[in-house]
Amino acid sequence: HQHNIKVFFWYEYGFMGDTKPITKDNLLLAKNPDWLGIANNGKPSSYHEKDFYFNAYDPKVQNYIIKLIEEGIKLYPNVDGIQGDDRMPAMPKNSGYDEITVAKYKSEHRGNLPPQDFNDENWVGWRINILNQFGKRLYNSAHKVKKDIIVSFAPNPYPWSKENLMQDWPTWLANGTCDLLAVQCYRYNADAYKNTVKEALSYVKANNASQLFAPGIILMEGNQIKMTADLLKKQININRDLGISSEIYFYNEALNDREIQRVFKELYPTKAVFPIKPKHKK
Repeated sequence: HQHNIKVFFWYEYGFMGDTKPITKDNLLLAKNPDWLGIANNGKPSSYHEKDFYFNAYDPKVQNYIIKLIEEGIKLYPNVDGIQGDDRMPAMPKNSGYDEITVAKYKSEHRGNLPPQDFNDENWVGWRINILNQFGKRLYNSAHKVKKDIIVSFAPNPYPWSKENLMQDWPTWLANGTCDLLAVQCYRYNADAYKNTVKEALSYVKANNASQLFAPGIILMEGNQIKMTADLLKKQININRDLGISSEIYFYNEALNDREIQRVFKELYPTKAVFPIKPKHKK
């Protein structure tokens, strides 16, 4: 803050527990063995056997996440914002077959079990609605603790986000439960980047024309810089050509790269002004 830099708490993992099967000695699972997400095959729910999730449909798990975020804001009242990533709110599409979610579904569907096909349209919509409601609760809870907190989400491009992790972010915009949207438009080709941003922008304009939208640009993966100076300049200029004045970068270690610094000095010649003005003062 002394350098006029906004600080956000980044809840990267969200409902995800681990990149491998969550073991019984996991602190949360050991204390709450029924919190695990379950797939239609009866095994722990995961995205392609890589990202394994806790049960985002379970009110107890949802409440834990919300209380965790509320606690963070209370402990650090000067924090400017919080961010849910591509895993919050989110859940693998093969999920929802745990006892708690099945019981809820049966209570709302005359005792019928959920379809075994996790791609069933109505079943998908029912689960997405639970996640959308959680997003609204999260937004309202954060703003209740601090009125001018900025709630940011960084989902994957739509409709991929919906088809894979059930992130229906156009609905979040329509419901007014997102202050800053940073879709992960991670592409290593100028044309692909432009097409991805244009598609995301079309959903933004259709659902909330006043939505603050800052596309995510990827600079590095792991410990390796992937972005070239030429491509970076092209992607920033694509944003400007589309009327977009902000971008978000993944991730900060790449800012030490001299070529990236050179581009930034050229294309960001003046001091940046954060695009959101606080609506309330405490």
